[in-house]
Amino acid sequence: MALDPALESTFRVGQVVTYDGSTYLVISEPPAGAPDTSPNYILLAAAGETGATGAEPQEQQEQGLQVRQDRVRLSHLHQVLV
Repeated sequence: MALDPALESTFRVGQVVTYDGSTYLVISEPPAGAPDTSPNYILLAAAGETGATGAEPQEQQEQGLQVRQDRVRLSHLHQVLV
């Protein structure tokens, strides 16, 4: 559940919340403050770095076609060898 300060007083121990891209576990009831600075939360998973932009749709199609062609070749080779 994403952190909503208006609902914070309803959070229970053991509840998992997300805040600013990170995931936290509530360890004190009711929790107070922002999870990244409050002792009422434990960090479970920190937000990661922004990654590289993926391939354009045309590149993805071409890459997918290449993978399928490679699988067909391997399947054929397997049949020949067996």
